[in-house]
Amino acid sequence: MKTLSEAIAAARAGQKSALRCPNTNGHKHGDRNPSLSVFPGSNSWVGVNCFSGCNLDDILAAAGLKVRDLGPDRPFEPRQRPRRPRISFLTPPPLPPPPADDPEKVTKRQLWPQLLVPELAVLERINNVRKIPIGGLELAVERGILRCGYHRDFPCWFVTDERRIAAQARRIDGRRFDAAGDPKGLSLPGTIGGWPIGAAAIRPEHRSILFCEGGPDLLAAHAYIYAGRRQCDAAAVAMLGASSSIAGEALEAFRGRRVRFVVHADDAGRASLALWSKQLHGIAAAMDSISFGSLRRADGKPCSDLNDTLLVSAHTFEKARVLFGLTP
Repeated sequence: MKTLSEAIAAARAGQKSALRCPNTNGHKHGDRNPSLSVFPGSNSWVGVNCFSGCNLDDILAAAGLKVRDLGPDRPFEPRQRPRRPRISFLTPPPLPPPPADDPEKVTKRQLWPQLLVPELAVLERINNVRKIPIGGLELAVERGILRCGYHRDFPCWFVTDERRIAAQARRIDGRRFDAAGDPKGLSLPGTIGGWPIGAAAIRPEHRSILFCEGGPDLLAAHAYIYAGRRQCDAAAVAMLGASSSIAGEALEAFRGRRVRFVVHADDAGRASLALWSKQLHGIAAAMDSISFGSLRRADGKPCSDLNDTLLVSAHTFEKARVLFGLTP
């Protein structure tokens, strides 16, 4: 009879298999009648189901396998579609200097998972969960902000920038990493919390900045920049936490630019707005903030952040003039 590894290989070839479940804890007297089904799943993944009710993690652990072993052989291969090179008549500025660091954080960042350029299928999966238009996701990919890979054995998308000193991971399926109390977004070990992700992608021609909080809002901001055809003069950045101050080394990236804050509609968001606007006072050419007030999503829930505004109904979007010209 096939082993689980052999059944997974057969499922990749389109064959369904029945075999004895390797989870001895779930079958104390042995799985005498093969109760484990291994079959081709969706999106090039392999499905595994034990009709005796064994947990998938227990099944894989008993066979010495992990969740990633059920995924495609090359789930995150770089896109093959050629892209037209960006043409700029301005010399890109040097990257902002990294904040003062300590050896322990540097060592932790060297252990980060490989961050790869996502293929179109990955962008489509992010779109299915977050409803962020593909065009905005591609803009974030082009600017080096959106990447993909594995974290804690789960397929994930990441926000980062060229500095690679801050990064946040989220599962592509939108679920939490472990227990129900865990956050959906996890900062990678060694991340400098005060670094605004996207600061290293600001170029001389970017005179306007959308300043957000968190990875989903950062991708949503790129969607609004793309929809408004503001790629030539606008950028977006995000802090990973509302309580963090902007790293002093990143402040110069905002000098002489118009900055619009789009923070979460809660007490923490309002506190962060006060903190960050104070830090950029005298540096940014102009600053303002935007609030979505009583704007509601199509399911009736209030819009608490920028990503939520992509979930409003078409009728609400047409009435909410605040969403037009969102980029300053």
